[in-house]
Amino acid sequence: MRDRRALVEWSLALLPVAGALLRLWQYARSGSFWLDEVWLATNVVERPWSELLGQPLAFHQGAPPAFLALSKLVAVLLAADDWALRLPPLVCGLATPVLGYFVARLVFRTTAARVALVGALAFSPALVYYASEFKQFSGDVLVTLALVALALRARSDGHGLAPLAVAGALAPWLSHAAPLVLFGLGAALVGEAARGGRRVERVRLLAVLGLVWSASCAALFAAAAGALARDEFMASFWSAGFAPLSGQLPAWLVESALGLTHLAFLHAGASGVDADPAWYGVPVVLLTAVVIVGLAGLGRCSRRLQVSVLLVLGATLCLSAARVYPLRGRLILFLVPLVHVAAASAVEWLARREGARRAAELLAAALVLGSLGVSLRSYPWPHAGMEGALRFLASRAEPGDGLVVDAWSAPALRFYAPRVGLPALRPTAPPIPDDADPAAFRGAVCRAARDRTWVLITRLDLHYEGLERLERDGLRLDGWSGQGTGLALVDLSAPAACVR
Repeated sequence: MRDRRALVEWSLALLPVAGALLRLWQYARSGSFWLDEVWLATNVVERPWSELLGQPLAFHQGAPPAFLALSKLVAVLLAADDWALRLPPLVCGLATPVLGYFVARLVFRTTAARVALVGALAFSPALVYYASEFKQFSGDVLVTLALVALALRARSDGHGLAPLAVAGALAPWLSHAAPLVLFGLGAALVGEAARGGRRVERVRLLAVLGLVWSASCAALFAAAAGALARDEFMASFWSAGFAPLSGQLPAWLVESALGLTHLAFLHAGASGVDADPAWYGVPVVLLTAVVIVGLAGLGRCSRRLQVSVLLVLGATLCLSAARVYPLRGRLILFLVPLVHVAAASAVEWLARREGARRAAELLAAALVLGSLGVSLRSYPWPHAGMEGALRFLASRAEPGDGLVVDAWSAPALRFYAPRVGLPALRPTAPPIPDDADPAAFRGAVCRAARDRTWVLITRLDLHYEGLERLERDGLRLDGWSGQGTGLALVDLSAPAACVR
């Protein structure tokens, strides 16, 4: 019996190792930055420290100050390229299943539930992907788990509160989502203290804790997050993630719950704001039911954690209704470990019922293997091919060639051109507008006024038809295509090619 228990514990401990291998595989094959990464990297690499940390970021970007500072250190000490800048998210991603292992031991008593939580954190396709993307979202997940672990170990009589107080004061500078998590954990602790003995003394102690956290959050908002919250472009971009205060709210809540479950277990690649038909599939509906049942029963494992999760979800929903924080996409990746906890709680509930142990094991296996299957099918996920496109251009370009890019490619061109030996490469015409139809696309290309002109497109979804028509008219001489990126050399020397 002792040998079997040791074997089970070793198997559980190996899940983070397997998750690490998945993340390293994705990191090694991830390719060049995609648009959002390039925008953030340009801020980090080109700005001096004072502007990076003291002014709003360009290109409608936002990231916690500590993440920006760490990224700047990496760029200065190691290299200002995609491999180096993706290291901080990778480290966060590698640490996430490890920390999840300790949270599982704190919350659950059965092996099946522990396997469900650690396995879900190890193999979640979204968590695997964001460990290889140069954005702060992998850190959001790690911060959430760290705060949960410290809150579970803290006692309302003051024991264990010091580490939680320090971590809570630092967390908002590492994760923009941390204040939501701190609110849930802090309110749950205050509720416990108010119900127990020596309640006045305990509530006062926790009030001091809350003041420390509030001061940190207020300082962050004043320093950086406030400008991001007032960004009209971002508010418009994420508008589908804001709860509608109308009769559409019930349908929106159902859709958002399905989207969160899909993000936690089955979503591969970057996560945006728009609804996906896959959210309404049978697997997602069943998984959502499991999460809801598990959340309802989480109080049997940890009443503090159950109340905290409900409060975090409620606070996020309130900020969404206030159009401050969207309840969609990658911005709610920090909720994914809480969803995993709820699902593992459903496994724990089954495992404790007489005669349901096998059902609990099957449910745990389904949760873990379902996510693993999606990750194995989807990864390595290639990022945008800007660097590959520019290397191809460097090998084929001739003196006097023209260059036209779409509006989305300009920052990536500026970032990667010096790195592929084209430091002087500049477009010879204004950028192609996003709303250009094929005729306007042709006109924008012709403004390069060169017989041989390269056309570099990052948003193929916007300009595929324009590129296709150039090829259909026999103007395309050469080209390269990669993930989301297209490069074409066109011949504009024929009289019919352009009207100049």
